[in-house]
This record gives sequence, structure tokens and C-alpha cells, in this order.
Amino acid sequence: RIHVGRVNRAAKNETLEYKSRELEREIKLMEEKLKTSQSAKSIASDNLSEEDIAKIYAEVAASAERQATHQPKISEDYLERLKVKFLDTRPVQTDAIAAGDGHVAEQTNALITNNQSRAIAGESHALSAKDFEQLIYANALTKRTKEAETLLELMPSYGVQPTVKSFNHVIDAYANANDSENAIRIYKALREAGASPDTFTFGALVKSFVNSNRIDDAFVLFEKMKSAGMNPSEASIQPIFAKLISGYLRLNETAKAWDVFDEMQLKYHKPDEVTYTMMIHACAKNDEVEKALNLFEDMSNRGLYPTDVTFNTIINACARRPDYYDEAFNLLNQMQEVHGFVPDLITYNTLLHGCAKKKDLNRAREIYRLILQKSAFNGDHPQLTADDRTYSSLFWTYASHRPQKQKGASSEPKIASESALVPADETPLFTSLPSSRSELVKEAQSIFNYAKENTTVNSAMLNAYLGVHISHHAAEEIIAIYQDLFDQYKVTRDGYTFKHILEHCYRSKDLQLAYKVWDDREEWLDGMRQTYYIEDNQPQAVKRRKQLDLISSQQSNGWTVADQKESVLLMANTMSRCNDLDAALRLLHTHFDKNSPLGNLKLSEVKTTYNKCIQLDDSEAKSMLLALCPLEKSKVDEKARILAKRWGSSQNNQSWNSKRR
Repeated sequence: RIHVGRVNRAAKNETLEYKSRELEREIKLMEEKLKTSQSAKSIASDNLSEEDIAKIYAEVAASAERQATHQPKISEDYLERLKVKFLDTRPVQTDAIAAGDGHVAEQTNALITNNQSRAIAGESHALSAKDFEQLIYANALTKRTKEAETLLELMPSYGVQPTVKSFNHVIDAYANANDSENAIRIYKALREAGASPDTFTFGALVKSFVNSNRIDDAFVLFEKMKSAGMNPSEASIQPIFAKLISGYLRLNETAKAWDVFDEMQLKYHKPDEVTYTMMIHACAKNDEVEKALNLFEDMSNRGLYPTDVTFNTIINACARRPDYYDEAFNLLNQMQEVHGFVPDLITYNTLLHGCAKKKDLNRAREIYRLILQKSAFNGDHPQLTADDRTYSSLFWTYASHRPQKQKGASSEPKIASESALVPADETPLFTSLPSSRSELVKEAQSIFNYAKENTTVNSAMLNAYLGVHISHHAAEEIIAIYQDLFDQYKVTRDGYTFKHILEHCYRSKDLQLAYKVWDDREEWLDGMRQTYYIEDNQPQAVKRRKQLDLISSQQSNGWTVADQKESVLLMANTMSRCNDLDAALRLLHTHFDKNSPLGNLKLSEVKTTYNKCIQLDDSEAKSMLLALCPLEKSKVDEKARILAKRWGSSQNNQSWNSKRR
């Protein structure tokens, strides 16, 4: 039998244990809530450090980049959805007809030459005004200005009154020859002959001004034409707008080009294919791919036909931007599949330029191999011959490429097999992608040896070839290229040449070579300044033209203010690295005194020199350097003033110290 008292005690014990467990569970829940609350308060009260924010931002950016990588920016059916109609303006068909028919083009040229010689000799009495216009036009296209003007002068002798069109063609001839002075002279002759200029006359004059780098005069003339109350046709006004836009773009005045483009749309006729293509090119220069694509879509929606130039320009816009790099090849594939577009040398050079920026040597080698293969025959593709731009972009790709070290590879220098360094397929390319710096240099040398036999070697090409050796530390070859190759091919060293060599001298601490390069640069720079010197007594129009010529030369030859400043800083910092502080400070003082054309000197630009002052414990040199950096000097003075205000002036400190003594 079970005793009742025991049962009651057991029940009480179970109840007590149950309540104890419930109480413990509630206590644990309260503790967890308390911890959560304290953690939340801690997070709310503590500020994230800059390092934490940077990490979070990097993670978000990396995630966005990964997402963007997997999603193409241009769809695979982009051109098909736009229903683009393609117009190929390249003379492939004309050449084919001329070749198939025999000598059609030669017969036409012979006929023009024969009629022209008969007219000049006075043997022809049957030439009409239209015949003269055609002959003058033919000479204008080939820049034969004297022959064009002679034909104009002969017209009255054969009973033919010179027409406005004949005058326009002669003006156009001088415009094609970049001779605005004679273009103006013919315009005056037109007015003296009692003829009334039309919009084509003004168009030819605008063209002559733009071609002669007189863009401001061209715009003034255009404004006069508008104020004269002319009602230009679409065919006559579009070339004027196109020429003004091209002039501004050539001077990198993109904002003014957009102003002209907007005015063309609002007040006159819709832009044509040429104008749209130029504005797409403007977007490409500023890395505005999205804007370029919008223009391309707008052009297609208006029923205009993109030309081969348009296609190459939109490919260029994509290839220049690293995030649109793959889309350039995507667009090219669509153009080929949808429209049968045949890539030409401009297409391939554009893609090679993109490869250089993207450091994509593998793709660059494939493009170059394709160019060489297509240059061997005329088949279905137009003949291609690699030019100086091809090799410049290709060499810069070799310069920018960094061979990836294989996982688990030995740290010892790799010795390439002989078979890997042998050109394959009758091309200068090796059988496999170069996997070391030495292999990169050797393949570049193989390409140069091939190129020099088939292409005119110029400064841009040699600078890029030099860049390969500098980038991959081939010191002996660098000196040989600089001292010998430029002279061997009669190529002028320019500002880019000197800057590249000075970069090498800085890295290798070769002060002797740096001094030689600096002397060569100074001599070359003096010559350029003399060539583009503008005299005070010259007419304003001549001054303006020379100023524009100067700007163009500085940009193409590497002696803009920014280029000159960079070279001076390279030389000064090279001197400092080689412990020649006095020479570095003299050079900086010469080029960065008050009202220097190179602008103000920043301490961050001469950090090497500043660190050398500290390393050598040269307080005097340090003070001289700070004196040349007005911005940093003012910052130092401001900090001293704040400290003096906080702790008392120097005089008060001296008084306080004397009292203590």
C-alpha cells in the first residue's frame, strides 16, 4: 500500500520543482532581454569609425560591381530592337566596279585632265558654264587651287559668265588647302563681279576659317549670315553647323559644340548623320557613354542611317570606358550579324586603344593577329594594313600588361623555352601569351622588327615602344632606343619622350642620364617656343590662328603647361633622390617663382624632395622648399597662429620663462 502522506509530499515537491524551473526560465529570458537592450544602446551610442565605414562601403561597392559584371549594359538584341538601318560610306563598291569594268576611273580622270588642259590652252570653245563648274569642282577636291582659279579666270574668255557656283568651288578649293586669306580674296572678287553670295558661299568661307583654326571668325561670319535674313535650305545649312561643331571639338571646347548642336535642333533643321556622329564622338572623348548611346538611339528613331563612321564612333565610346569595354565587342558582334558590318582598320585600332586602357593583352594579340591575316588577301574583307596607330596602341598594351604569377610557382626567375619565343603563323607573335616581363619585351621587339619594314615609324610609335621597355625595366634597351632609334628613323623626340625617360631616371636613380635628357628637352622646348612665337605687331586674326596652332601643337607633342610642370617635378625629385638637394631647389625656384606660368607648387608634388630634407636633416633646404609652396606655408603659419593663441604668444612665453628664472 502507498501511504497518503508520502503522495502529498511528493506532489508538493513536484510542484515546487516546476515553479523553480519556471522561475529560472523567466530569469534567463530577462537576462537575454537585458543583454539585447544593452547591446542596442551600445550600438546606438558608439559612432562608427572611418575604417568601419570604409569597409562597409567597400563591401557594398564590391557587391554592386559583381552584380553589374553579371548584367550586360547593352542587350544582345540592342540594334535589332532599334531597327537601325546601316549606310556604308566606304568606297568598297566603287573600287570593285572600277576593278571589274577595267579602267573606268582612269578614263574619267583622263577626260577631266584633257578638258582642263584644252581650256587652259584656249583650244576649247564648246565648254559650258556647267563644264567649267565641274572642272573647278574636280580641282577643288584635290586641293589644286591654282588650276581652279585659272579656270575661273578663263570663263569670260570663252563667253561664259562666272557663276556663283564656280566662285563657291574656288573658295572651297582654298578652304580644303587651309588658306582662308585667299578664300576671302575670291569672296571679294565674287562681290565685285556683281554676284550675290548664297548660303553655300558662306558655308565654304566658314569651312576655310575652321580649317585655318579661326573658329571665332567662322562663328562671326555665321552670325552675319543669319542677320542678313537668308533662308537657308537643309542641304546648305547642315554642313555649316557640322563644320562649326567640328572646329569646337578640335579645340576641346565641347560646351560650345553642344550650344551649336542645340541651336541647330531648335531653330533650324534636324541634325544629319554627320552631326550626330560628331556629337557621339564628343561624348566618347568625355567618357559619356550613356549620353552617346542616347544620341545613337535618338538618331535611329528619327529615321537617320548610322554610317560606318557612326558605328566606329559608338564602339570607341564603349571601348574607352573600362565598365563598357566588353560592350564594345558586343556591339561589334551585333553590327556584323545584323547589318553585315565589315570592321576596318579604324574599328580595330579603336578596340586596341581600349585594350591598352583595360590592360587586356590577350585580346589585343588576337586583334593584331586578325589584322595581319586580313592584310594578306582581299577576299570578302577590305585590305587592312597595320599603321602607326595600330602599333602605338599595341605597344601601350604591352607596357600596361602585368604577367600574373601562377599559384605555387617558384620564386626563381622563369627561363622561357626556345619554342615559346619563336614567332608563329608567319607573324611576329609568339606561340603563347608572354608570362614574364622579359617575354613581354622580347615579343614587343619581335613586333617592332616586323613593323619597321611595313609601317612608317613616328614619334607616337617610338614613344609607345619605349614605354614597353620602361614599364618592364629593360634599362639597356631604354638608353639604346632613346639615343639611337629616334635618330636612326629621323624621328623627333617630343615632350612625351622626355617625360617617359625622366620617369625611368627617377625610378632607377640615374642622375647622369636625367641631366642629358633635360638638356635635350630644354633645347627642343626652345625650338618649339620659337616656332610658335606670336609677335605683338601681327594682325589679331593671325595672332588668334597662331594661338590655336600653339594649343594644338602642345596637346599633340606633350608640352602643355601640365606636361611641362610634370617634367620639372620629375627632374627635381630625381635630383633629390640622388642627394642633390641644392640642384633640385634651384630648379624648383627657377620654375615656380612668383607669377610662374606653371602655377603654384604643392608640397605633395615634391614629397620626395621634402623627405630628403628631413632624411639629411637639412632645415635650411626644408625652409626654402616650404617657401616655394605658398599654400602649405600658409597652413603652417595658420597652425602656429592657433597654437600661439591657445598657449600664448612667443613674447608672453619669453616673459613667463624669465619670471621662472
